[in-house]
Amino acid sequence: MITGKQGTGILKLASYVAQQIQTGQKPADAHLDYLCRMYQSSNAEADLLRALLKSLDVPQLERLLRRRRSGDAPDEVSVVPGREVTLYKTTLPGEIQARVATDSLIARYLSWLARHPSRRAVALVESDRHVVFFVPEGSVLDPEEAWDEFIQFTFSIEELTRTFVAMLNTIHLSERETGGFQVPNFPIISYDSRLIILAWLLRGLEQKHSDLQKNPEKLEAWNKEIKSRIDEYLEKQAKIYHEISEVKEQLKHESNLKRRNSLENKIREKSRGLELSLEQMDQCKTLLERADGNPFKFLELYRSAHPIIFAQAKKLSELYTRRAARQIGWRKNRMADAIIEIVRLVSWSELYQQGKETNFVGAVRARPFRVKPLLLEAPETVDPRPPGDNTDRSRFCYVCGRLLSADDRAEINRLIFESPSQRLQSSGGEERPAVCYDCVVIALASPLKPSKQSVIIRLESVNQDRLGQRRSAAVLGRLESFLRGLTLSQLDLAAGNYLMLTSGERVKVGTTVYAHLRLAELFDHQVFMEYKAFMAMGLSDLQLESHRLAFLSLLIKALQLNLTEGSEVNRPLASATRYILADEPILAIYELVSQPNIDQRCRQEKVRIEIEKSLEVWIHMIGENRAKTITDVVAMAGLLYPFVDRTLQEVRRKNNPGLDPDREASKLIEEVEEVFNFLYRFADHTTYNTTRLYCNPTNWFTYEQTKALLEKLGIPVNEREKSENDSRFLEINTNDVEAAYKRFAEEDYKADADWRAFTYRLKLALYSRFPGLGVKKEGIA
Repeated sequence: MITGKQGTGILKLASYVAQQIQTGQKPADAHLDYLCRMYQSSNAEADLLRALLKSLDVPQLERLLRRRRSGDAPDEVSVVPGREVTLYKTTLPGEIQARVATDSLIARYLSWLARHPSRRAVALVESDRHVVFFVPEGSVLDPEEAWDEFIQFTFSIEELTRTFVAMLNTIHLSERETGGFQVPNFPIISYDSRLIILAWLLRGLEQKHSDLQKNPEKLEAWNKEIKSRIDEYLEKQAKIYHEISEVKEQLKHESNLKRRNSLENKIREKSRGLELSLEQMDQCKTLLERADGNPFKFLELYRSAHPIIFAQAKKLSELYTRRAARQIGWRKNRMADAIIEIVRLVSWSELYQQGKETNFVGAVRARPFRVKPLLLEAPETVDPRPPGDNTDRSRFCYVCGRLLSADDRAEINRLIFESPSQRLQSSGGEERPAVCYDCVVIALASPLKPSKQSVIIRLESVNQDRLGQRRSAAVLGRLESFLRGLTLSQLDLAAGNYLMLTSGERVKVGTTVYAHLRLAELFDHQVFMEYKAFMAMGLSDLQLESHRLAFLSLLIKALQLNLTEGSEVNRPLASATRYILADEPILAIYELVSQPNIDQRCRQEKVRIEIEKSLEVWIHMIGENRAKTITDVVAMAGLLYPFVDRTLQEVRRKNNPGLDPDREASKLIEEVEEVFNFLYRFADHTTYNTTRLYCNPTNWFTYEQTKALLEKLGIPVNEREKSENDSRFLEINTNDVEAAYKRFAEEDYKADADWRAFTYRLKLALYSRFPGLGVKKEGIA
């Protein structure tokens, strides 16, 4: 078994060799031989190395290791040129949406560092509070510069299309599909981020304007109010310029140093409200007059006056769907806000390209915003504050708790916080507390938003604890590659090691049931042997047991089940899932196979093989001690199965019109609670007291469990197991049945309630093995 020390050594060496190859250097033969031996083996070391190569994104190294013949590779590489660096995490917020956004952004940063050719840093170990990196020789890691480069990458058009645009297109953040939130005021991170937001607002305005044109009277009324708000905005800007001009005039004639300082501070304070230059403001007024006060005509004229940026935005607006266009609640005031925000973004973008924004406008949002790093060189210190969320709430960010300044303050909305309206302590009603711009930016970068249409899942490798690594470069790289491939063909979104599952069925079946069903539907059962799944719930996540997910995955794929059937939720599947969550796999199988529409599928050999496999996987993953009752039920069902089968054959052979074979077999199954009643009912139709349990592809697991039961009963299995025509079988007689009943009743299930529960599961297990007998119709079962 690979140890944490071995894994760390492989991570270091592979990252160093990758760095050499990417910078044009020739790696040492001993290093290549060692990695080649690891890569071409079939053990945990090879799996770790292959996962790391995906994370490093140096395909030349992978091709080299695949083709190379390993020489005399050393047993280990003691020293790898490079250095270890420890960075400390900021405190994660407690609210689910903000915490997932922060944690997933850290995960994306770790992956970005592992791939970056000049700032490569490979995560060796990650805890809740820190990350230990290995920086190979040849790479230069400056934490501040690396973070700034990563933020520019994160807020590029390509990445925002994959995250922000995809999120708006996938789920509706408002509680009601027809509702929406207000126009958000994002800080400006990059030129690309301005274009993406501008394109979104244009798409929404165009859609709403198109809808309004169907009602000319309503459109005219809305135009008047929108125009009034735009006028009010421009007048407010003009007023600020006038006030600043008056203060500057006073400053010219003021000689007292103290009063001069006061006037200069007043100018700075008022300048914070300036969002447009005088030239830009005059242009807006002129265009509004030419549009005869029609705000949408004004917008057309404004577009014509700024063709380059609007051409870029128009092309990007095609990325947004109708759902994305409806995310903002398009009331009159919000349409005016959107037009004003478009003017701001276009004006600031042009000033940004000219390098003049600090000379003309004083608004904080007009200047490029630097996001506070989430990984720090020293542990973060928390600002002291009194207890309670209402005391001095205007001074602290409601999401992360940072001290707010006058230039660092935004209003919370659904893009940042799942429930933006909060009833704070000692407050008379609901309100929207202030947040810092860092939290706004982090929320903007994350595509993961909890809502009534979504569930957020966190995946972790089951090997990471064994390797001594949590989200190391290898573990995280493999996970991201896996999730990226999965979500390319789904409506679901991924970020870091998080996956957002989206659908409307969550409301109808419950969050936990929905999460299990969607994961089981998406993944093969083997995935759950490699990864643990957690449902993001806030301060603590809910672990979804892997054995339940694997079992459910096998079951629904074997029976070709879907969460929805037409427009309705598959209620039997939802009920079966609830049995699985209660660790009742037998009841879950019966709930499904007893449905009339599934009955015929269960008669297919491949389906029965998969059902048998699902029970084997369940017991294997949960452990024999925890699964004892299920193991006993399976073994006992295998012991009684041939008696029920013999009854069916005998009644059919006699061909008595007064006897229905299925009915007689059902009567026999109904007697499993009492052994002598069972054997007496069996003796009604045959003189045999010996039967055979054959081993075939549809019951190999049950066969082995029954064989083990006979051994526990002291029965010589080597005498009972025989072969005939290349078929193995166990000879079972009525004495064996009596002995098994006696053992279970006297040793394992002494209490009456335990015995009834055991035999009830046994009854359903037998019905599940005879499709048709337990079908839920009048008069049967």
